[in-house]
Amino acid sequence: MEKQARVLVADDDRSLRQAVAAILERAGYEVLCAEDGEEALRTYEAQQPDAIILDIMMPRLDGFQVCERIRQGDPATPILVLSAKGDFVDKRLGFSFGVNDYLTKPFSEAELLMRLKNILAAGGAVSRAASPKRESVRSLFGGDLQIDLQRCEVKVEGSAVALTIKEYQILTLLSEQPGKVYSRDEISCQVWGPEYDPQTVGVPVHIRHLREKIERGPSNPRFLQTAWRFGYRLGD
Repeated sequence: MEKQARVLVADDDRSLRQAVAAILERAGYEVLCAEDGEEALRTYEAQQPDAIILDIMMPRLDGFQVCERIRQGDPATPILVLSAKGDFVDKRLGFSFGVNDYLTKPFSEAELLMRLKNILAAGGAVSRAASPKRESVRSLFGGDLQIDLQRCEVKVEGSAVALTIKEYQILTLLSEQPGKVYSRDEISCQVWGPEYDPQTVGVPVHIRHLREKIERGPSNPRFLQTAWRFGYRLGD
């Protein structure tokens, strides 16, 4: 390559961090390493890399927090997020923070290099400067149902409601287009992805538990409606 691109690799797993660094160096990249989120930010500020590869689950600051802080002043540097197969990953939230792409562990050397090459070529296509201002709170039903997308919190009639990760993901998905009917398959695809196993706890069970937490009368729901034989929606 004409110019040796500088890539920051941040992962608290030393062996993986070293393996990724070795792959990138063999491909001609200059590599910077960090073992936690705070070190990643310090290295980014001091070295200004051309691209960043971030693990999600890191101590001190996680990958999404690092990405959000970087995007406060830098809309362009490409960011690739790594996630373990069992990690909870809300990709819609991640993309809203400015993540350019995701790669699931374990991954092949060829796929890593391809993903990195693509986001470098795109030049940081996910840019706050080029995108509408990021939504922070969704207020529905006259404010009776509020979803804080930054804090991942839900309030019903002003009171905070404790939801599981999947319940929050389902509610957030349905709130993207109130009134739209989402089928079970669509919900499972968006929330669980290809790892969804219909033999385990299914979508209707999560819907029932969600109603028990956000509805005054779960058997006669105001917010989370069933469109019989089709799926679920927020509102009529």
